[in-house]
Amino acid sequence: MGTINKRIKERRESLGLKLADVAKKLNVTDATVQRYESGTIKNIKHQTVSILSQILKCDPGYLMGWIDEPNPSKNAYLTPHENAVITAYRSKPEMQMSIDKLLDIENEKI
Repeated sequence: MGTINKRIKERRESLGLKLADVAKKLNVTDATVQRYESGTIKNIKHQTVSILSQILKCDPGYLMGWIDEPNPSKNAYLTPHENAVITAYRSKPEMQMSIDKLLDIENEKI
């Protein structure tokens, strides 16, 4: 069983979903979902992986085996420099307005 097949099944089971639940949301038969999980269907379309990730509440990259966490933080995709800039920005609230003006960012105030 490949990574995607294993992870589809693991996520479905961890969410307490039945094959029929996933099949209905994908608009396919239960047997098709079972074939995704068993690896009988080897080439799952990108759009299907995207929809599966929504159904299974995880990142598509997780299903594909590209990342190890089902729901990585958004900061996981930032470079170390970008993370450092965000951390510095958050730690200096007195400078945020000046930085926003420099970057031409408008803040909506509630």
